Amino acid sequence: PSDVESAALAHPAVRDAAAYRVPDGARGWCVALDVVLGDAPRKPDAGELRAFIGARLARFQQPARLRLVTGLPRSPSGKVLRRVLTASVSD
Repeated sequence: PSDVESAALAHPAVRDAAAYRVPDGARGWCVALDVVLGDAPRKPDAGELRAFIGARLARFQQPARLRLVTGLPRSPSGKVLRRVLTASVSD
């Protein structure tokens, strides 16, 4: 997940990113990525971000799901709560 997050954070419009595993019926598990965009003058869409990330990762590392979100759930110490993200996709 850190490679996927690093690839997303390399984009100048991305302020924050979190990669995590989610259940996938066909494969068992897949990687999902939630991205928070910053205050860039032009905000990329999900397709543009996928292409940007895809150019930096091997095919098997690329996230199967990508969501643009307004914020990431964090613990009081600042860690991303991946279990909350996983539950939000599963519901």
